[in-house]
Amino acid sequence: MEAPRRPLDPGLDEFAGQIGAELERNEHGWPGRTLRWSREGLNRQIEICLLEEATLLFGVSACAWRDEGGRRYWRSERVAEGLDAADLETRLESPLREAQRIVTSWTDEDLEFAGYIAGSPEFERRQRRNRVVFYMLVSGLLALAAGILWWVAT
Repeated sequence: MEAPRRPLDPGLDEFAGQIGAELERNEHGWPGRTLRWSREGLNRQIEICLLEEATLLFGVSACAWRDEGGRRYWRSERVAEGLDAADLETRLESPLREAQRIVTSWTDEDLEFAGYIAGSPEFERRQRRNRVVFYMLVSGLLALAAGILWWVAT
């Protein structure tokens, strides 16, 4: 799965240099390429990711985010999808430029609340609450099952 992207790396390295980004390869062990940089208080990235493992089809997405006070604010847009290995070699520049145009146009006001960051106090509080609710539901179901068994047995 790595083979279709290897020939792209020199061009992606050059593009990353032009926009002041770093090129990351195979993040989290999943085949793909990510151009990542920060500007004007926002983290930005252009991602070339595998969408269809069976057919080796790829997509290009633009993303921006900001973390503040244990909260993540986020925006993402798919720029291209259904690209095969040949497309990556011959047609990648256009979606990359479009993704760059889109992601650099976003400002802080364009981002939406996406959730709490793991490890933040609010995230931990919500995790504890969810565990309590889960245990209460399980206890209630067990009590209901015991009641039904008692009713059937009598």
